[in-house]
Amino acid sequence: MSEEQAPSGPPPGPSSDSTEDLDKRLLVQGAVIGGLVLIVLIAALMGAF
Repeated sequence: MSEEQAPSGPPPGPSSDSTEDLDKRLLVQGAVIGGLVLIVLIAALMGAF
């Protein structure tokens, strides 16, 4: 019975590690995208003025 219940509920260990990795990836992607957006906005402002 325990083996059948295992798949339905993922163990806390691997799940926490995967979530931390995903969070780190999201943070990195957010930082990169944010930086690119800032560069584009600055370039647009410099071009406008």
